[in-house]
Parts: sequence; structure tokens; C-alpha cells
Amino acid sequence: MVREVLEKIMREIVYLGELMAEVSTYENFVSCEKTKRAAAMTLINIGEFGNNLSKFHKEVADKLPVKGMTNLRNAVAHGYYTLKFEFVWNTIQTDIPDLKSKVEKLLN
Repeated sequence: MVREVLEKIMREIVYLGELMAEVSTYENFVSCEKTKRAAAMTLINIGEFGNNLSKFHKEVADKLPVKGMTNLRNAVAHGYYTLKFEFVWNTIQTDIPDLKSKVEKLLN
């Protein structure tokens, strides 16, 4: 079960990377509604998986930034129309690579 959740998180991270490769700059990102919405939904999914880890697999969750993942999920899910996409961009650029590295270590 834990491995399955970690694999789902990794799939979302990989998908997010593919999305971001299509836009490459912040200006392109914010001008593409489809990509912004897909990125936001992907972050929500990552946060949901992190939340599930914290509820059912605390020993693994403690090795990941689960609180940040869940907080980001809540910010995106409940504040979409007031959400600052600069925040989403920065999270994807700075936090997601670190999360990817941590998930990869847990999977290996």
C-alpha cells in the first residue's frame, strides 16, 4: 500500500514535469489556462496522497514534507480564484524537485 501511494505521487510529479516542459517560462505558464489548471490539479493530487500517507503510514510520511504538501493542496483547492500562480510556479520550480528526490529514495 505504501509503495503504491509513493508511486502515485511519483506519477503526478512526472506528469507535472511534462506539463512544465511545455511552457518553460513563468510568462508562458501564466498565459496558458490549460496548463495552470492542470498544474493546480496535479498539486492537489500530490497533497491528497501526502495526506493519506500521514493518516495511514506515519513512518513514511515523516520522511516527506507532508504538512507542506497538504497545506498546498488546501490553498489550491479552496482558493483557486484568489490563488497566486506565481506561488504555484515557485512551488513547482523549487519544492517539487526536492519532493521527487525524497520519493525516489523511498522507492529505491
